[in-house]
Amino acid sequence: MKKQLLIRAIENKDVCAVESDALITAVDSKGIWCGQVDMAIRKNVGDYYHQALLGHIRQKTGTSLFDDGQVVLVEKDEGMKTAFNNIIFVIDDLRKPLSEIIYSGLVKANEEEYKIVSMSSIRAGESFGKKEKTYEEMAKEVFKGIRKFLNETEEVKIDRLFILTYDNEKYKNLLIQEFNTDEDLVAIY
Repeated sequence: MKKQLLIRAIENKDVCAVESDALITAVDSKGIWCGQVDMAIRKNVGDYYHQALLGHIRQKTGTSLFDDGQVVLVEKDEGMKTAFNNIIFVIDDLRKPLSEIIYSGLVKANEEEYKIVSMSSIRAGESFGKKEKTYEEMAKEVFKGIRKFLNETEEVKIDRLFILTYDNEKYKNLLIQEFNTDEDLVAIY
């Protein structure tokens, strides 16, 4: 039986409006997290996720440092009003390919048995051009990370993946183009 994953690239600017079991996003090893995702979450739920993330980092390491590709799961606080239930932070200091960052986040989501996952456009904002130089490179890396996840995961528990492209039509179309090359990835738009 093929391992299929339903993927949808969406232009929603507000990550807090996309219902999912978890949101995958990136943060650097010092807990610095900025950009459109950060602003939307702060606007909707305040500093809860920021404080919880820093607490996890300090508790795990005794300092404020994690390694590239490690993941930190911050669960939603009861009573919090947001469409996603949890955030999977993937530590990203731009030392690893984007595909490895994507793969790490998907593995964690699958371990937690999340069915619906949303993912920010990691490296498309503040970090754009620092590792992958073009949106074409980014789309190929996202595809490569998803493909690795499907190839190496015995039981895929994620049913749907929403990739938030904000208002970047070019990036959205490049992702769709990549996804349409693989029969296991069922892309809808």
